[in-house]
Amino acid sequence: VTEFGPVTMKASPSLIGASILCAYSPQGHAFTTPSSRKLASRPSRSFDVSSASSATTLEVEDESSTSTPNSGSQSRTLCSQELLMLPRQYRPKLDEGNPLFPSMSHVTVTTLSATPSIEALSDAIEIAMDTHPLLRCHVEGDGEPDERIDLFKMVRRGEPNPCTFVAPNANPFKATDVLEVVNIEGDDEDLRRSWQENFNNGIDDGSWYESASIGPLWKLTLHRLGNETSSSDSPCALLFSSNHAISDQGSVNVLMDQIISDVASIESDGGVSNKPTVQGMPMAMEDSVLGLNNRWSDVQTGGIE
Repeated sequence: VTEFGPVTMKASPSLIGASILCAYSPQGHAFTTPSSRKLASRPSRSFDVSSASSATTLEVEDESSTSTPNSGSQSRTLCSQELLMLPRQYRPKLDEGNPLFPSMSHVTVTTLSATPSIEALSDAIEIAMDTHPLLRCHVEGDGEPDERIDLFKMVRRGEPNPCTFVAPNANPFKATDVLEVVNIEGDDEDLRRSWQENFNNGIDDGSWYESASIGPLWKLTLHRLGNETSSSDSPCALLFSSNHAISDQGSVNVLMDQIISDVASIESDGGVSNKPTVQGMPMAMEDSVLGLNNRWSDVQTGGIE
């Protein structure tokens, strides 16, 4: 747990190299790290927020993704690490009647000194989904090879239907598809116990794969004291959880900064005048290491085929 004044952010262990979730343009949205700043909302209160860690974001035109006017969507095949986190299933074991391999979960909690309205938070969530393709994506393809060529059925040849992120250009989801609200009776300690239990359970939640073909692959849970009629000056906690295939900790820090900044703007001004730049599908880790459209599976003894 790392504390920054009135804000505490806690995260599950994050593996470096998962998809960059939200590489949005600094010209489109201000982001400072890790210095503290105050986001003005209503005159009677404010959100005091600090970044949990520095995050480097890149704005790239990802040639490894595809988008056509006819399809109305963007897509990219999952890289090796994303397949591990999703995970790509091992068909021989499933054929033997074994259960699905569990997915790898990513969980982060941000505590705030005041509680935003559901309306403002919902609007900010939908802006984020419109901005970042992986927040509105699902996964198509089972990743099964044409054949398994060794005795133990581990060596793969061919992949006619690879696991692929598909993100419609028009967001098919609403905030209600990802936002959950937990009302808590009690004090700050009861609030802490509530989100901490949610956090611990979320780390062990391997069920994300079951909804991967439908999406969305993330959710946000608001833990608040009282209910919608309670004082907005009470603290709250926002718990982000996702299939780790779409997220890394640096990206989630940026995402939460965007959502909280937009909430403050909506509550103070009635809207977000400086909306973030809409992004294309982010490149995979292997694209940045091996070159666009190359994967570790393409590496042979003589180089990349």
